[in-house]
Amino acid sequence: MKQDRKFPIARFCACLAAFCCLGLTLPAQTIKDLTAAAKKDVEAQYKLAFHYLYGLEVPANEKEAYNWFKKAAAKDYAPAQQMLGFCYATGQGVSQNDKEAFKWYLKAAEQGVVDAQFRVAFMNEKGIGEKPNPAEAFRWYRKVADTGVADAQLMVARLYYTGEGVGQDYKEAVKWYLKAANQGVTAAQLALGNCYTLGQGGLPRDNVEALKWMIIAA
Repeated sequence: MKQDRKFPIARFCACLAAFCCLGLTLPAQTIKDLTAAAKKDVEAQYKLAFHYLYGLEVPANEKEAYNWFKKAAAKDYAPAQQMLGFCYATGQGVSQNDKEAFKWYLKAAEQGVVDAQFRVAFMNEKGIGEKPNPAEAFRWYRKVADTGVADAQLMVARLYYTGEGVGQDYKEAVKWYLKAANQGVTAAQLALGNCYTLGQGGLPRDNVEALKWMIIAA
């Protein structure tokens, strides 16, 4: 499977985790039964798409996977909208198209799909598929950060630190760096060490604490 050119593979793994958490693990159904159910049932369409995407009981076929994701997405099924965005972002089963990827990620994000929300934030930040919009990037990152996703907490901290999309606030930056650092995000640990070195965000200048976080990061 092709890796998303703009997102770490961990993002897609997060999507698959969400897939399982929704109770949509692939059941012991024959492909014939699943195909029959897919004529009427949106969840079956979504499951069938994954069969084709990963070659489960059928030869892998990205075009068929895309077609089934599209059918389910057209019925406003948020997980399928997320995966349709992924297909457009990576060019799986369809020509790569950032604008279409953004459109479908946004639909899924607005229905609460956390991985899609992170992607929408990233695309707003970088101007992928849409013009750069730092304020929207911050808004979406904050939604995801509030659910406890460490990578989003790091991005919220960075935006508070730089003042992009939100008023610059070192105290808020430190707060979010700490949340991400405590979840093992190396970049957040290094940033926290830097804040201790400079005495930013209400932290004292403390080279011992700075060194501690840098050692943890290392």
